[in-house]
Amino acid sequence: WRLTGIYGRPEAHLRHETWSLLRVLSSQINIPWLCVGDFNEILLVAEKEGGNKRSGRQMDAFRHALDFCRLRDMGFQGCPFTCRNGGSGEERVSSRLDRCVSTTEWLSLFPRATVTHEVCGISDHCPMLLSLHGSKKIKTRQEEINQV
Repeated sequence: WRLTGIYGRPEAHLRHETWSLLRVLSSQINIPWLCVGDFNEILLVAEKEGGNKRSGRQMDAFRHALDFCRLRDMGFQGCPFTCRNGGSGEERVSSRLDRCVSTTEWLSLFPRATVTHEVCGISDHCPMLLSLHGSKKIKTRQEEINQV
């Protein structure tokens, strides 16, 4: 199987280059595939809070690229957002820009694979933990506070 690390173009008008690259990679070899990283795009309106609304055309282009490559979002446990801009109040923007996507063939090799969004530290992106053999539910910081 193969692993591809992704950093999607941050400029919305150039993001099509990232989707083109994914399409090229998907056509080069036909083995189980996992892509992990910062795609700099969301799939659904619910994956973003605050700031300007995301263009439906941008999200559609991302979905079409994943569909073409037969890549499916693996889901996650933990915080719904992986990136925060550091603002507060109305200036705060939270998004799920980081994700793990894979082919069904890859998932058949690792049927218990899970993705967890860890608690954000000093970075504006939270770390993602990919466990190939499943994981126990990891408590978020807020869940730990609520239990005290």
